[in-house]
Amino acid sequence: MQTDNNGLMFKKVGMDQFDSYDDEAILKQFDRYSKRIGALLVVFSELEHTLDKAIAFIINDRSDDIGQRVTMDMTFMQKVELYNRFFKVYLVTSDGKNQLNKLKETVEKLKSAARIRNIIAHAKWMSLDEEGFVRSKASLDDEAFIEFKYYKLTPRILYNLERKISKLDSEFFNFIDKHHLI
Repeated sequence: MQTDNNGLMFKKVGMDQFDSYDDEAILKQFDRYSKRIGALLVVFSELEHTLDKAIAFIINDRSDDIGQRVTMDMTFMQKVELYNRFFKVYLVTSDGKNQLNKLKETVEKLKSAARIRNIIAHAKWMSLDEEGFVRSKASLDDEAFIEFKYYKLTPRILYNLERKISKLDSEFFNFIDKHHLI
């Protein structure tokens, strides 16, 4: 068992001859899991909206139109990088250099939230096992055999991740509001 940068436990399992799994665990707990998965995705969506608004405001404080045109085809990570570039130059030119570390910390938290969302959104939920491990990704091991990465994602863990992202959205909003950029 290992832990990733977000503190999520995971294990790697080599693929057998055929890619198959028992779907009984998810079917037994479908309602509990679907509620938690959905709530996390909704909360992440709100965080992304806050990021979109922050970028749009930096680009033009009179209308979100230009900002939306710039960001509408961007991934979340691309938006985070764009926001970082814009806000960093704002801080440097407005005597806010003392806030650069806070910006760096915020950007890392935004990236972390994106990684969490990607794990949840792209997980193969029918592969959930009785221990709460669900397959998230396939890769090749050192000998070029296929191995699957399984994350432990119980309803409680999903709830805690949802709360973490919700808290980040509040902190992020307060950070940009403090600088009158939303």
